[in-house]
This record gives sequence, structure tokens and C-alpha cells, in this order.
Amino acid sequence: MSPDDIKAEWQNYTSFQRQELVNFANFLFDEQFYERALLIYFQFLYKYPSDELEMAAYFKIGKCYELMGNWDLAENYYNRIIKESPPGSIASNAAKYQLSYVALQIGNYETIIEKTSQSLDPYDLIFRAYAHFKMLEWNESRVAFKSAEAEFDHNYYTKKIRPWYNAINTAENAPLKSRTPALLSSLLPGGGFIYLKQNKNAIGTLGASVLTYAAIFSASLVSQTKPISISSNRQMIAPMSSDIISKEGKFYSSEGYLIPNNLNLSTNNRSAWTRTTDLILIRDAL
Repeated sequence: MSPDDIKAEWQNYTSFQRQELVNFANFLFDEQFYERALLIYFQFLYKYPSDELEMAAYFKIGKCYELMGNWDLAENYYNRIIKESPPGSIASNAAKYQLSYVALQIGNYETIIEKTSQSLDPYDLIFRAYAHFKMLEWNESRVAFKSAEAEFDHNYYTKKIRPWYNAINTAENAPLKSRTPALLSSLLPGGGFIYLKQNKNAIGTLGASVLTYAAIFSASLVSQTKPISISSNRQMIAPMSSDIISKEGKFYSSEGYLIPNNLNLSTNNRSAWTRTTDLILIRDAL
């Protein structure tokens, strides 16, 4: 056989191997075995250089490092995709968005704002809005969200963006307080409301706390300090301890607190019930 004949005969086999390698790598990725998935993606790149899925493999490698928290290596592979892909291509844009996502996760908000300053890409504008929101720049965040909504010009994205306007309004109108005084005020019941100047809520919380503590400290308590013994007669069984006494058929604590006379015990222990039933049957048989 000539080399061309051998190549034609084995073409389907090698294609099958390639697809199985891709499927296995994606399976490991989906099951969150990121380190093992990385090995298979690198193996794919070694066996099939310049393959049409090369950029996709680099993207998956970046995602593995990203999900493992290795932001620097993730950025390296996303930048490699941008460098080796045509500008504006799907691979280049996907890598660009992931770089913005990584910057958002690690707190590089200024980098996002700088890179998206002249962009009309709605996804860039969304990242820009997130960055301003994280920096507590409410008006700039609102403007970026509105620009993104206008660029999308689709009801689906409008529904996704509109809740952020409420979040911005809520955050914008929330009173800004100092951390230390706020922490100290939280030690007193109702102190947080006083700090926020919500006096009615503060009075209600403080009053409820005072009544609760007063009820707890004024209540009589029956304590158990030694093992419980059993005092019984034919009609009733009651637990007895060193702090409980029986006098004229009534039970008292050592402090004279009257315990209800109709005190009964119950059990859900099926094994005890079974043993009692067996004893009754044996007695009847005898």
C-alpha cells in the first residue's frame, strides 16, 4: 500500500480518536475535574496542532484555570486567543469578555472602565455598569446600563437589566454610616435602629427585649442536680430528685414551688412495650 492509501484507510480511525479525546476532555470539564481536563486539553493540542478546535481548546484551558482561581494563567490563555484570532471573531470576542469577567472578579474595576470607555458593544457596557456599581458610582452605573439596554434593543435584555435600576436606587438612597459606631450600636438591643434614626423601631425592639429579659430572670426554676429516682404507687409514676419533695400527695421543689399533682410519664420505646407484652403473655400462659 502506498502512503496515500494508508492515510485514506486510517483517516476515519484518527478522526474518531480526535473526537473521543474532545468528548472526554469536555466530560471532565463538565464534571468539574478541572486539573484532569487540563491534561486532556493539552494532550489534544499536542496531538492535533493547528486544528480547527485549537482556539476552543485554549478557551477551555483558560476556563479551567479561571474556575480553579488561577486568574493569571486564565488571563494568559485568553490573551493568547485574542493575539492569534482575527479581531472581531467569535473566539476573540469571547476571550475579551472573559478578560472583563476576570477583572471584575479580582476587583480591577478601573481596568474595565478604561477598556470600555469608547465601546458601543452592549456586553462591554454591561461590564462597565457592573464595575461602576462595585465602585459605588451609582449615576455612572445607571447610564452604562441604559446604554447597554439601548444597544441590545430587545425585550429579553430589558427584563434582565431593569432590576438593576431598582438596586441602584436602593443603594443610592441608603444612608452611609461609619463601621465602628455601627458595630458598637449593634451591641444594644435596638441600637442599630437608633443609629439609623428609626426611633419607633428602636423603642419597640428595646421594649420587647426588656420584657423578655424580665420574664426570664423573674421565673422560678426547678433544677436537677442529681440522678433521677422513681417514686411510684399503683396509680401514678413520677420522677423524684434531690430538689423535689412529695408531701400529702403533692410535689414541691426545694423552694416550695408547687408542681402539678397529675404528673405522668409516657414512652415511645417500642422495645420496652414489646418486652412488657411478652411478660403479660408469659404470665397468662402460666
